[in-house]
Amino acid sequence: VPLAQSLIHSLAIAVDSPASIDEADRVILYALVALPQIRICDKNAYNGLYDMLVTNAKSAAGIDLSKALGMLQDRYVCLGITCEEVGLPDFIAEASRPTCVNPPENILIVGYNGTSDMLLDTALTDLDVRAIGTLVEMEANNAAMDIYKWGRYSKDDDISFGYSPIKDLTTDLYSNDQNFVSKDYITKYGDNFQDEIIINAIQGTGDFESVSPRSRRVATEAAIVTMVLHIYALDAMYTGIDYCNKGDQDTYWWDDAVASLVGWAEGTETGGSVNNGFLFYNIAQYLCDVSDTCKDGGDSEINRLLMIALTEGKESLWALNCAAAESRLADVELILETVLVDLLAYFVEQISSNPVDEDSVSHGYIVATALVPLMTSYAAGAASTIETNLGSFGKRSADVLTDGKDVVFGALETFVTARGIDCNLLTRNVCVSVDDGVDDSSSGSKNIVDNDV
Repeated sequence: VPLAQSLIHSLAIAVDSPASIDEADRVILYALVALPQIRICDKNAYNGLYDMLVTNAKSAAGIDLSKALGMLQDRYVCLGITCEEVGLPDFIAEASRPTCVNPPENILIVGYNGTSDMLLDTALTDLDVRAIGTLVEMEANNAAMDIYKWGRYSKDDDISFGYSPIKDLTTDLYSNDQNFVSKDYITKYGDNFQDEIIINAIQGTGDFESVSPRSRRVATEAAIVTMVLHIYALDAMYTGIDYCNKGDQDTYWWDDAVASLVGWAEGTETGGSVNNGFLFYNIAQYLCDVSDTCKDGGDSEINRLLMIALTEGKESLWALNCAAAESRLADVELILETVLVDLLAYFVEQISSNPVDEDSVSHGYIVATALVPLMTSYAAGAASTIETNLGSFGKRSADVLTDGKDVVFGALETFVTARGIDCNLLTRNVCVSVDDGVDDSSSGSKNIVDNDV
């Protein structure tokens, strides 16, 4: 708060007295400290403010004070502060005093209109993810661990002024007995594996010993998004259905799930942001962007289906049609697994073309770790092929794609067929007749939930 107040104070004086070199220098100093935190959540806002407050600070007479203050106020959430905490100096003229409005707690998320009052608090988890990753790449491992353990942006509405750290989501504290995905992970890797893999990635230990800070960053962020928030979202949706079955119309938990899959940085508009998102929703958007398969308007088709399922699930809970909500939950999980298959195929392609690309190898290892337990119930042999070629938790190897890209794609196709995934939703050419080298005739399959409504 004092940093923002000092920046505003010096900026207002510099604009009013452009000949004051000292105030211009102070603006630059305060901006250089504050703006990197804004860059974590909004690169476009960072670029605009940097140009205004650093590059052109010596020409303060040409700065539109109202515009500059408005841009800064609009990103107070990136600094973890509010309008009321910062305020404005009394000497700023009324014409240069923009109205400062805090983001509403019940925000729109890419067109999804929640009904609970705390949607914003969970959505801000995406800023925690990006802050942790940024610090890991800077080799500020202890600072990254502090945010992982204690939180920075995401709030806990049950604790006055408290935070909701990501580490808490890796424990069985939020586990719902109906979450078969969570059970698949525990069966495969044991309790608290999420916590262990993230700590190793942050600290450069275990499977990440001798791995570069950049690759540890991508592994940390990918593990949180594809496993921790994935499992937590399902837990939250199942909990919402539990309340529905008790006759409670509250959609808080369902909103919580949406927020943990999409995040705040995607914005309010349908289709999300161009490049600000960090969570699961952004994966599908990235894949359609790089493959030039986005639909009219530049949006991902699979994200459109995801938001339809999430919106219909919320409406079903509100109508106390609990079975319909459970069916939509099954749709959501199938969509998330579709995205994981597509993402793993993408990194398999990257590794195949450049086996020494450490970032892609780390990404592939994490996504394989996220996908293997989900594959095992439907195509155990194919899951084993993925483990052999990309590794999984506790089984990371320096040798990747030992059987080659085609065999790995064949294993993914086996799972896609067994799971009933729509090949048209994949951006990579997984659905071709390639022998995966395994016999899955004895592999069982199961539904996450009963799809009957």
